[in-house]
Amino acid sequence: MDKFDLLKKYKALLDEGIINQDDFEEKKRQILAIVDSSDESIEESADGGCFEVAVNNEVVKENNTKKEDISESSLTDEERETFHKDEIYEDILKKLKCNSAKQHEEAIHDLEKLGEWKDSIDLLEKSKAELVQLKRMEEEKAAAIEEKKQTRKKKIRKIAKVTGIIVGIIIALFVALLIIGNALLPDLAKEEKTKETQINGIIYEMPISWKKDEGASGDDYHRYIKEDGEEVIAVADIAYTGENDLTSGDAKYTDTHKMPDGIYDILADCEGTYEEVSADTSVFEVTLYIVPGTVKGEKEFLSWVTGSFNVDDYENPRKSLGIDATYDGSTKAGTVIDSTCEDITVVETFETILGEGEKELEWEIEKPVTLTAGKTSSVVLDIGSREKSMKITCTDMTKEQYKAKCVNRNYKNQLREASYGEYIKIYGQVLQDCGYGTYRISSSGGYDDVYMVYALDSDIVEDDWVTVYGVTKGIYEYETVLGASKKIPAINAKYVER
Repeated sequence: MDKFDLLKKYKALLDEGIINQDDFEEKKRQILAIVDSSDESIEESADGGCFEVAVNNEVVKENNTKKEDISESSLTDEERETFHKDEIYEDILKKLKCNSAKQHEEAIHDLEKLGEWKDSIDLLEKSKAELVQLKRMEEEKAAAIEEKKQTRKKKIRKIAKVTGIIVGIIIALFVALLIIGNALLPDLAKEEKTKETQINGIIYEMPISWKKDEGASGDDYHRYIKEDGEEVIAVADIAYTGENDLTSGDAKYTDTHKMPDGIYDILADCEGTYEEVSADTSVFEVTLYIVPGTVKGEKEFLSWVTGSFNVDDYENPRKSLGIDATYDGSTKAGTVIDSTCEDITVVETFETILGEGEKELEWEIEKPVTLTAGKTSSVVLDIGSREKSMKITCTDMTKEQYKAKCVNRNYKNQLREASYGEYIKIYGQVLQDCGYGTYRISSSGGYDDVYMVYALDSDIVEDDWVTVYGVTKGIYEYETVLGASKKIPAINAKYVER
């Protein structure tokens, strides 16, 4: 409320005789003395034309507070009550201007609390009548909105139904065309007459209407062509692909279902589907090449052909070329050769129409063998229903064999060639015990033809005449008492006899 509204209020009090002229003049003087710096903006609300006053800065609030403080402090209880009822009344009038049932209900509630004030009684009755009308209008409006929603939903449902019918018709027509088209396709599974043929010793059947391509066929590979009139509609390859128990060799299993060279020249844009057949250790493969969508019954055809292979009566025609057994373990004396030995390998070599192959065989040893020095042992391997004998020579020699293998060698040649690992025999005198099982021994009895001999377990001493059996160990170089460098042959002794 600004100062002019406040003056109007006091003028109304003066006219009603509540205050006298002097009181009015005093109030007027006080009100006009208030500095009015309010900046009010009136905005229309969204609720049916109702208005609110919005004060937009703190200065206005402060000035209004000062103005109200001045006016309120100078009012009597009766005046304050009058001002309060007027404010309620004005608020009621604002609410009643709104075309809103909610606002009218609030205004009616305030009128009932206001009681007899000005024309509030008449206004209350009028407001109640307007409220009934407003509620009816709002209900009608809500009903109209709901009716529009329902109408829109019905239209959408109708459109969806029509669309669904159209889509259903299209799908039905498409399916019908597919069925008709599929019914007209050549059926590879409908073949009555068949003939038997053989590949790698196994018998299978093919429909007689499929022509064998002799130019593309061989011992391990058969090709058949299916025609519809003069047009090729399918190609079938039957192949022996190898043995599934091989460890190495050209005959081991390889994939053959990859698109072979030249297939597109017979049937352009074709795709291959294959199935395997195993008989004993042999592997066969049936591959069907078709252009997708041009024929039907391809799966049934494949299953029928693979099912015709006479697996139960099959005898593998591969030819054994021999069995070889090898041993790469220890050959020292005392080594036991039995079924737990992991150093024996048994391999069978055989021949198929694809070439030679190898297969590693399992074996057992019923009679274990212990290797003995100087002897060659015979080990018998049991390989299923067959046997394989294997010779293993013990690398350890008896003392007599070892001594017999050692020979006298030329000293100068030993010094010149510096040989290693040659069996040697010398007879000479021990010139010096060099410690740690090493001795200088002269084969001439003097300081010529001296050897450095390694004999760790020997009990020989200086001046002993001994016979040494061992192997050459190259050249030993040492420094003499006079500081000269000297080279002599070295021997690793096995036996030393006095």
